[in-house]
Amino acid sequence: MPRLEFLNNLPEYINVSAEGADCLFSHYIFPDCTGSTTRYVEKNSQLRDLWKFMDEIGSVYAFTGHSHAAFTGFAYRHNSSLILPFMKAVHSLPHDSYTLGTGMMLSVLPALTGDEGRACFSVFDTGSLQLSVIPLRIS
Repeated sequence: MPRLEFLNNLPEYINVSAEGADCLFSHYIFPDCTGSTTRYVEKNSQLRDLWKFMDEIGSVYAFTGHSHAAFTGFAYRHNSSLILPFMKAVHSLPHDSYTLGTGMMLSVLPALTGDEGRACFSVFDTGSLQLSVIPLRIS
């Protein structure tokens, strides 16, 4: 199969159930799973469609990239009217290991490719709910 045909046949997202940790994987944040609109999510209110979609497909965790941020970003769905819609949506944390908990959340992961010293890959242990972000050493 030619490479372009292969790429054209890839799904925009994948929903995976593993040991009860139902995960949504996409290049960017729903409803822009491909990142083609180049609209960056900055406010809580911009995540409403994501949370609704995750409810519909039964996902608890969403993992995405696209932003090529240096640190891992997190957003958690809040069921409180006290959370204002204009608050920052994604908060970056400069660590390499996180316990995600059981609440619905989004994680914006660092890129596998990019600037030297900032390329990372990620491993999510569904048993312990531990997310590890591991720097890629290129020599």
